[in-house]
Amino acid sequence: MATTKKNNPLTSLTQQVRRNSGVDPEMDLKDLIWSLKSDIGDMKKEFNELKTELTGKVRDINEKLDNMGGKIEENSKSIVELNQKIKTVEGGNEEIIKTIKELQIKVQNLEEVNKKLSKEAKDNRRECERIRKENEEFKITQEATWDAMSILQMQSKERILRMRGIPENVEENVQMKITKELAIWLNMEEEEITQNIESAFRVNSKKAKSNNWPGDCLITLTTNKMKNLILQTQGKKKLKIEEQEIIILKEIPPRLLKKRDNFQFLTKALKANSILFKWEFPQGISFTFKGKRRRIETREDAKIFWRKYWKPLGGKGPGIEGESVAPENEIESEATALLNFSVFWTQVQSQVLVSSSSPLVPTFSSTTISTEEGCGKHKFCFSNPAGCSPSNPNCYFMSSAALGSNAFQFEMSGLSDGYVAIGFSDDMIMGDDDVYICGKNATDRIEVQHAFSTGRTAPSPRPLGNVDVLTTSFSEGIIRCSFISRNPISTQPRSTDSLYYIFLAFGPSSADGRIRKHPRTPFITDQKVNISSFASVGGTSSTPLIIKAHGALMLIAWMTTGSVGMIFARYLKKSIKKPLLGKDAWFQIHFLMMLLTIVATAIAFILIFVAANGWSESAGAHAVIGCIVMILSLIQPAVAFFRPSLQDNRRFIFNWFHMLNALVIKVLAVAAIFLGLQMLSSSPSQWMVKTMGGFVAWEVLAAILMDVTLWLKKKEMHEDSNTKVKSEVILLLMYLCGNLAFLIALLTGIGGS
Repeated sequence: MATTKKNNPLTSLTQQVRRNSGVDPEMDLKDLIWSLKSDIGDMKKEFNELKTELTGKVRDINEKLDNMGGKIEENSKSIVELNQKIKTVEGGNEEIIKTIKELQIKVQNLEEVNKKLSKEAKDNRRECERIRKENEEFKITQEATWDAMSILQMQSKERILRMRGIPENVEENVQMKITKELAIWLNMEEEEITQNIESAFRVNSKKAKSNNWPGDCLITLTTNKMKNLILQTQGKKKLKIEEQEIIILKEIPPRLLKKRDNFQFLTKALKANSILFKWEFPQGISFTFKGKRRRIETREDAKIFWRKYWKPLGGKGPGIEGESVAPENEIESEATALLNFSVFWTQVQSQVLVSSSSPLVPTFSSTTISTEEGCGKHKFCFSNPAGCSPSNPNCYFMSSAALGSNAFQFEMSGLSDGYVAIGFSDDMIMGDDDVYICGKNATDRIEVQHAFSTGRTAPSPRPLGNVDVLTTSFSEGIIRCSFISRNPISTQPRSTDSLYYIFLAFGPSSADGRIRKHPRTPFITDQKVNISSFASVGGTSSTPLIIKAHGALMLIAWMTTGSVGMIFARYLKKSIKKPLLGKDAWFQIHFLMMLLTIVATAIAFILIFVAANGWSESAGAHAVIGCIVMILSLIQPAVAFFRPSLQDNRRFIFNWFHMLNALVIKVLAVAAIFLGLQMLSSSPSQWMVKTMGGFVAWEVLAAILMDVTLWLKKKEMHEDSNTKVKSEVILLLMYLCGNLAFLIALLTGIGGS
């Protein structure tokens, strides 16, 4: 029987160790143990070295931890201190914030106070202006009252004559003495003279007593006939009493005498030359000189007349006694003095303006207002027709000459029954422009006015400011003004240099002196000009090309392409179903027409913004409606791009929005066109606006006919399957003929505007 040998555990362990240690399995156990001891010794040695190294590292770490602990304590103290400081700062910040809030409240209160003060200041300025105007009106009324009283006094003393130089005797009978002398002088009977003298007495003035002169004698005559006879005879021969030459004068109120003193230097010369003259009321003289009737109303007019005609009148020079001679650097120009619309005097010179520092005008001879002389050489001139003479009734003229120190002398003239005006603009569109007006006031006198235009409404009046009016006149329908302005030219809020577009306009004025809309487009320079330069340019009243392009594009867009596109979408869906490029032909035509409409609108929109240099604060309803049309026109295709499919339940929402938005755009576009045509039309009949009204009527008629046709087809009352050309197409062709006729007429009108 075979026996099984049991394995010794130690033997198995030994074998296992041998295998794991990689030693020879046949090695003796003793040798194996020795080998293991040797390995264990090495391992202990390595372990001790590792222990020593780790102990050193632990020591270093502990030292570092100790250092870090110290720093942590320091940092903790710093953090505590910082927290305390933060709390302190927060407390200070609360005080600062509180102070800031209080200051803000004070600032708000101050702003409110400033607003109130500004309002009060404006009210005070208005009140001061009102008081100033009332004061001026009162002065004018007072002067007129005094003049009227003087004239009444003159009328009451109409038959009284003053006889100066009659020798004074003791216990004299003045009336008897004068009667005898007049009878001899006039070669009449004493009885007849006695019948014509109502009373006579002597008056003694302080001046006569102080100079030991005989007092003047006042005689009251019974008739004007006798008074005129005495005055006429005095012109032929002198009355002498006791060898003393007697001066016979009309009895004139002191106020009128004082005014007449201003003309004594001229009347002396007229008398010396035996030129008869007539005193005008309340002041002024009229006479005939060199075959022309002259009327001198002011002392300045008399000075100007003297400076021009002192040689023929036998004067010693242009100077006036008691006044210095006008220097060489003087501005002197002639005007026409207007009495009424049928009586006027021409070539009356203006007052002379003198500068002691520098010449006021360039050294060119100009003795008349608004003359082409010196244009392009010594001053800037702008006229229509180009280069025309202001003496030509069909010439509209303005000129400017730089005088230094921001001063300019301006002249303007033109045929008008109301006003002529010049404007300074930064563009070729009215609005934000400085304007000077030469026109009639409420009393039909020509005056210079200053204004600022705020769009196409009436300009806002401005104070005349630092302006010296040289001459104003109205003769044969031509208005003329010449003045010097030292005001800065303001085209707020734009540039303030010397380069401007010049507007030259004319038109009627109302009875109270306010200007009305000019009947035609103003004459405008083709480009910006320097008003201090020496140039002569012409202008045109034609609307700028960029504005014409804007108007033409808008007409094409909303009269033709837009209308046609809408007609195809509304009326021709069922009539034109043939496919075109993958979709129904009506849809492709509708899409093309509306795309052209939007493109044309966008281009026109950009053009007008370029012409106006951006948005203007004075933009009117036309501009606002145009912007709305542009916005809605861009919304329309955007919504159409995201439209739901035909099968979608929400499709009806898109259909209604698309239709209503198109209707709103169409109505607003037509309204904007009406407003635009009103601005472009210079014809009094406003034929372009009326033509646009005819187009609207034509479009409404076409829509009614097409709607009736659709209704009849739905009711199957009007359907002929054999008809090759459907009624909608015929109506469309008829509509297009009328549409194009109206469009061409309006485009022609814009081109000629």
